[in-house]
Amino acid sequence: MRAAALGIYVRQSDVARGPDGSPDGAAVARQEAACRRLVVTLGGVVVRVYEDNARSASLPGVPRPAFDELIADLAAGVIDGFVFVHADRVARRASDAARVCAVYEEHPQLLGRSVEGGVDLATHEGRTRFLEQVLDGGSEADATARRQRSANLHRALAGQPHIGATAWGWDKEGRLQDPAASLLRRGIEAAAEGACVREIRADWLDHGVTGRTGKPISRKTVLLRLINPRNAGYRIYASAEERRASSQLWTPDLVLHDDVGLPVMGEWQRVAAPATYWLAVRSLKEQLEGAHERGHSGPPQGLYTRLLSGRVRCAECGASMVVSSRTVRTGTAAGTRQPFYRCPAINGGCGRLSRTAASLESYVADQLLARLRQVATAAVPSTPVTADAGAAYRHSALARRQGESIRSAQHAIAHWGAFELPQQRAQLAAHVDEVRLRPAPRGRWFDPATVDIRWADRAAQAFQGV
Repeated sequence: MRAAALGIYVRQSDVARGPDGSPDGAAVARQEAACRRLVVTLGGVVVRVYEDNARSASLPGVPRPAFDELIADLAAGVIDGFVFVHADRVARRASDAARVCAVYEEHPQLLGRSVEGGVDLATHEGRTRFLEQVLDGGSEADATARRQRSANLHRALAGQPHIGATAWGWDKEGRLQDPAASLLRRGIEAAAEGACVREIRADWLDHGVTGRTGKPISRKTVLLRLINPRNAGYRIYASAEERRASSQLWTPDLVLHDDVGLPVMGEWQRVAAPATYWLAVRSLKEQLEGAHERGHSGPPQGLYTRLLSGRVRCAECGASMVVSSRTVRTGTAAGTRQPFYRCPAINGGCGRLSRTAASLESYVADQLLARLRQVATAAVPSTPVTADAGAAYRHSALARRQGESIRSAQHAIAHWGAFELPQQRAQLAAHVDEVRLRPAPRGRWFDPATVDIRWADRAAQAFQGV
């Protein structure tokens, strides 16, 4: 009789960061070690560690891919159960706790034990205790968040700087640092006189200014740095809830005021006089509003209007291609706007390559449907009988993921014509890593030979992680 194939779930929300910005794994490593000792006493074998490091379980909308994978593996019988340090490591919200309890109610043969807290998910009493501990942990998290919000607001009202990354142009003590501070001051003064973001960005690029990733600074980053109220010495404040509710806050609206209505000033040196700063903000806002009225502001952040947005790259320079439109001047479509993908002449692009959107998207969609037909007709591999718990888990996990891919492909083929853009893009993301375009000879129609579709094998990638 083979040993029980068990998983381990570990999670930590707040972790220290290494020099490269990656989360420290010390906390989850300690959790894993404690869980492994429990697995030994249970006579099981660890076949997978499900890790959600630096991910909150209490904040809504925060994805936890390892938790979702754990639930799927438990429901499909890929593993025989899992162990965890404490219930509040697994869940902090009642909805997540309900997902765990539902699986164990439907599959009572599964093993589910905690290192601390005396939880046994295989029993009704254990699930009740699990839910109570999750709700207690959620209440504790809410209380901690309330205290943190109060402390942050108190710091803001006192003019103390936000705890986080050092702002561009200052050192950790709030002193101005050149050449960044001088470039920022010159940009604000230029914006106050009517200069546009493109002109200021060009000046900064000439001086080697980059974004935090080391790539050439984008227009959006230039704008955000220019309108930051910190430049005039103002302290701003927005709660975490407000930041999550808005994809893009206009920071000049967040200036904090004291009890008599005066703006709160921060404990740092300012770059520009308040009058100059507000002139710059007013000018930049008028430019944005004018661009919006002319239809040049682009889609709202996070909203894609084309099938391949964000997945097309120029084979010549490797830059991500963007979507633009141009007016057709001849033929039956004269006067209409025609979208096309182009390599930008900024942010590292060469600006020498473009392709009509309709023809490119039609070709990629046809190739994707052909790929989906191949996936839909594939056979799910059978799980061999083996005494090796690790091997049995790997075969079962691969079979489950391939089965999900087959069902998804069959559904997509049957309903592709009725799919809206987000659904089509979801299928594309599951099967295509990127599309590379090569230059096409002049005077020719769309040439499929210039399109290189790089297919993704998500099932194989997931299998490598088990």
